[in-house]
Amino acid sequence: MSLSQISTPEFRVLHVDDEEVQLSFTKRFLEELDGEIQVFSAKDSREVLSRLVSESFDCVVSDYQMPVMDGIELARRIRDTSDVPIIIYTGRGSEEVAERAFEVGIDDYIRKEIDPSHYQVLARRIRAAIEKHRGESSSRYVMKVLTTISSINQYLLKERGVSEETILSNISDLMVDSGAYMHAHILRTDGHGRVTASYTDHQNDEFTDFFGGLQEGNLPACVSRSIDSEGIHITLDTGPECGDCPLRDKVHEPSVITTRLSIGEELYGALTVLAPAERVGNEEQSLFLELAGDLSHALRQREMEKLLRESEERYRLLVEGTMDYGIFLLDTEGLVSSWNKGVENNKGYSADEIIGKHYSVFYSDDDVESGVPEQQLKDARETGRYENEGWRLRKDGSRFWAHIVISAVYDDSGELYGFSNVTRDITERKQMLEEIRSLARFPSENNNPVMRISGDGIIMYANDASESLLNEWNMEIGAVISEEWRQIISGGLLEGVGKEVALVHKDRVISFFITPITDTDYVNIYGRDITERKKAEEELLETTHHLEDIVEARTQELFAAEQMTTAGRIAAMVAHDLRGPLQTITNSVYLIKMAPEKVESVLPLITGALDRANNLIEEFRHRTRDSPYQPVMTDLKTVINETLTGQLISHNVTVKKKTPGRSEERLHRPAEDTSGARQPHHECGGGDAGRRRDRHQDSGG
Repeated sequence: MSLSQISTPEFRVLHVDDEEVQLSFTKRFLEELDGEIQVFSAKDSREVLSRLVSESFDCVVSDYQMPVMDGIELARRIRDTSDVPIIIYTGRGSEEVAERAFEVGIDDYIRKEIDPSHYQVLARRIRAAIEKHRGESSSRYVMKVLTTISSINQYLLKERGVSEETILSNISDLMVDSGAYMHAHILRTDGHGRVTASYTDHQNDEFTDFFGGLQEGNLPACVSRSIDSEGIHITLDTGPECGDCPLRDKVHEPSVITTRLSIGEELYGALTVLAPAERVGNEEQSLFLELAGDLSHALRQREMEKLLRESEERYRLLVEGTMDYGIFLLDTEGLVSSWNKGVENNKGYSADEIIGKHYSVFYSDDDVESGVPEQQLKDARETGRYENEGWRLRKDGSRFWAHIVISAVYDDSGELYGFSNVTRDITERKQMLEEIRSLARFPSENNNPVMRISGDGIIMYANDASESLLNEWNMEIGAVISEEWRQIISGGLLEGVGKEVALVHKDRVISFFITPITDTDYVNIYGRDITERKKAEEELLETTHHLEDIVEARTQELFAAEQMTTAGRIAAMVAHDLRGPLQTITNSVYLIKMAPEKVESVLPLITGALDRANNLIEEFRHRTRDSPYQPVMTDLKTVINETLTGQLISHNVTVKKKTPGRSEERLHRPAEDTSGARQPHHECGGGDAGRRRDRHQDSGG
């Protein structure tokens, strides 16, 4: 049988806000940003509750502060009857409001921003909430249908001697009571296609008058199409062709799903069910065809034994072909009697290894000692069904989080035949829930800021110490950080290495360590207050600059009198001797930067260096003030000759001196003797005069 192709439904969003301007802007931006989003506006909470009764929506976006009923109370009312995703979208909320909102069961909390770009975030969050809800709902629905098929097969096995009328009435009830469908209708025909009987769930009186028209040949369009051709026929719009069919107004935007009940060329009737539009995907259609096939065989009373064998075979193929669900049978003692590929993937045992063993091998020693496996079978025996979630063991000893459904199976005489066990590995979902819970256990008591930010820049978590930072940045949990921060975070995730960024916050300096979390798409950011360290660095730097200014000023005075040999030598000696204290201070600053906790032990070194520098400067001032230079008549040629004979003169010496506003260079050209011949260059020099000259040049004087 062929499957019907269904287009993906759009996202119907109901937005409630008491400000019409906000409703208008939100609708316009969301529908322009995401073509699949269709926004419907409501002015107050009462209108929302009323429309949810008569219409179907994929998501509710609600303001917080509204007259009559605020957003949290509205969410609480909605949760009483519906699991539709709810997003609180407000500009006046707080962490306390967000916490209360999540307690009543909302799916997301978003702050309104002035910048229109935040509507992109809102659109993404709406889509994410709807897709997550649809995925989870689809998984639960498939499990319901699988369980329904299993229950119907078990019922057919148990009630082999019961009349057709009883069987079809009970099956239509079972299809609805299981939650698989909203309504079920089985139409019975004879070999010529004439209607002979009609069965609805719980003997729906609305079909009493309708049945008369069916007997006269007035078949609904959906049934006519199904009888005339094989496959599934889906009616998404129940208005134009459904006339006075009782199914027409059963639910908001329903899907009427119909298929013929036949075996080969022999027609037995048609099966019609009612389900939401999003529940008609390929997998759901395949399961519906399986169910219709089972019913077709059930109608072949003259071949009942063959029907049961074929039904069991189809059920076996369904079980063995289901990879995402582990389906196996147990006997009355809990020993494994059948095994499929899905459960082999989940638990690691092959059929040969596990058949005949007690199913308690899937439980921990503590559970076995506590009698958990036996109690579960007892509950299934007494109530017909047992369902729960918990840890189960694989063959290799590893654990996985499983959702299990154990159903009692009875034979023809009504005696317990065994149990069916449907197991699904939902470890990934469990891990996602644990991740969400782990955010709540983040170090909120830490006095320093701690945040978690996703790769696309969304603030996933922030502790209490981060509140003032977020307020200054005009952000909150769920908001998107600035582009500059996003680049830093994406770079950290790409490189897989941590980074440090320092920012000024009020009167404090905060250093942020950005730590990528391996195999995830988020980073943790740990803040640390480094204000005191920065102050110490600035004070040391200021002291160093002060000393440099003093040396600069004194050196300029020396250059003003550099013709005086004695003053020049003294300046060179002082400048050279000041190198020691300055180097001590420089090293101390570096040490404090590397290890701020050593400030106290390094301060004495700095103090000693400062004292020594001051003493040198005072000595210099004293000697230059108390011993004024007296001009002496000197033969310059004689001085030059004497100097050249005992000192090293380089071929080319450049002295650079930085004076306020400019850099001055003095070029001393190679000295010449009286005959004009250049003095030879020496690789090494000697004498005290040479050493004094070296000290003078090294000091920059």
